[in-house]
Amino acid sequence: MVKRANLRLVSQWSQQIGVVAATVLCGVAFGSPAVLANPPVQTPLESRTSAQGGLQIDAKQAEEHYKLGVELQQQGQILQAIAEYRQALQYNPQLAAAYVNLGAALANQGNIDAAIESYEEAIRIDPDMAEAHFNLGNAFITQNQMVEAIAQYREAVRLKPDYAKAHYNLGNALAAEKQREEAMVSWQEAIKINPEFAEAHANLGLALYQSGQRQAAIASFTTARDLFRAQGNTQQAERLDQVLQKLTTSRPAVG
Repeated sequence: MVKRANLRLVSQWSQQIGVVAATVLCGVAFGSPAVLANPPVQTPLESRTSAQGGLQIDAKQAEEHYKLGVELQQQGQILQAIAEYRQALQYNPQLAAAYVNLGAALANQGNIDAAIESYEEAIRIDPDMAEAHFNLGNAFITQNQMVEAIAQYREAVRLKPDYAKAHYNLGNALAAEKQREEAMVSWQEAIKINPEFAEAHANLGLALYQSGQRQAAIASFTTARDLFRAQGNTQQAERLDQVLQKLTTSRPAVG
């Protein structure tokens, strides 16, 4: 089961509708938590010698430090978690999951360049780890490298087609690049996978409004508001109430 760190950030909402409208974006930059990687694949617990360069790998020690790092990271003890992941990598330099989580911890500390290096090392070891591509995309977002972020999110959803948060962040990055139609497809895919994804409904609503589909936008905003309310996010629900009131009492926008 994938574990996730609580690293949610919220973007500034757009003002397309004349009040502060609604788009909570997912990820280190675009709203969903940075993802803690899956626990390491089971390997022999005894020390062994790697076939490459004679490196000594102690899988048992590596896994112990890795698991402790995960616990510390989930408790918000980020510096201690970083130390544990680095210790795990001393015992097993090929432990891709530790590089992913180390990257998430470094990103939490604002060290984005080092986080990117960790994610890229994880991908070098295991190119098929969707979480590494997702987190790398998030890191690129914080650097305003949208093209690179889009490429990583696309790879994440290629590897893991049911990765709702990656579809969602892909939509956000595409929207930032003015690729509205593609962004809408990505948000719709996120909603198909997770119908209770309130942020995706909200962002889709804004894109629908911008494309002149007023009634469809109202439907999406209404769904988003109801989901936010059911999820206990009253602040977002109230803001969407303002959006809906504006949409239902004002004349359709031109353009």
